[in-house]
Amino acid sequence: MVSDLFGVAGRRILDALVAGERDPRRLAALGTGLKASPEALTAALTGRFSDHDAFMLKIYLVQIDALDEQLAALSARVDQMTAAMPLPARRTDTPGATEVTAVPGVGTVSPVTGEIIPPAGGACAGGPPAGGTPTPAVGRSEPRTAADLVDLLDQVPGIGRDAAQLILAEIGTDMAPFATSGHLASWAKLTARTIQTGASLRMGRTGRGNRYVRRTLGTAAASVARTNTFLGARHRRLRARRGALKALVATSRTILTIIWRMVHDQVPFRELGADYHTRQQDPEKRKRALARQMKNLGLSPEEAASMLAAA
Repeated sequence: MVSDLFGVAGRRILDALVAGERDPRRLAALGTGLKASPEALTAALTGRFSDHDAFMLKIYLVQIDALDEQLAALSARVDQMTAAMPLPARRTDTPGATEVTAVPGVGTVSPVTGEIIPPAGGACAGGPPAGGTPTPAVGRSEPRTAADLVDLLDQVPGIGRDAAQLILAEIGTDMAPFATSGHLASWAKLTARTIQTGASLRMGRTGRGNRYVRRTLGTAAASVARTNTFLGARHRRLRARRGALKALVATSRTILTIIWRMVHDQVPFRELGADYHTRQQDPEKRKRALARQMKNLGLSPEEAASMLAAA
């Protein structure tokens, strides 16, 4: 009936109950902006609500308001401290610079997403993705404090300011302890163990890792799975092939890899688009594959032409 009981409309109804209002129709009139109809709200608000219930509700609301004030004060304190926290110098002597594969005449290949990054002045001169080699952009100021880094991580789908602050608090702003993104993923236990016994080779559990980072990344992966973004499309592709749980862990690792690249190179995030994988396919090869599928289904050329005309 009310998705957020402590939202604007829900709080108006609760405050009216504390103030002594008991008429269901008047209470329902306070629920402006809710999806529920006034009739449905009136039916839901019809019942017994004593003065003692109002007294206890007032105590609970006071506690909730006090906690909200403390959370706001803590958030302001965190923003103040991150704004005064300088970032370490950008490292250029780490193996991250050699991870990028150069393709003569084409560009470079991102180690995070596999995207082909054209050279300066190419079709995608707007800047490399978070996983590519950082290319200084004209007019773009580099992050100088941890607060600036939080703003950069806030651009990643599924990662909000609170999640960005929590992840930075756990992994730090200096990626010197993690030579590559794989080291950070291994530390967070987002890499499956390889168990080998003789000629037998199987994959083991990822392990526990840092529970705060894993929990935050898992929530972000579940959230981004419903978006029309590159990460959302990647999650759905993995879920169709490997199942929901493995796709969740793989998407969490992808997000952490992107975060490592952004923190290490101090570059912003660039969305590749939900159709990124489709754009990388050869159109002629895809046509031949679809033609074979239509032939296996027994579709005649006339039926295929009529279906294309109706699409």
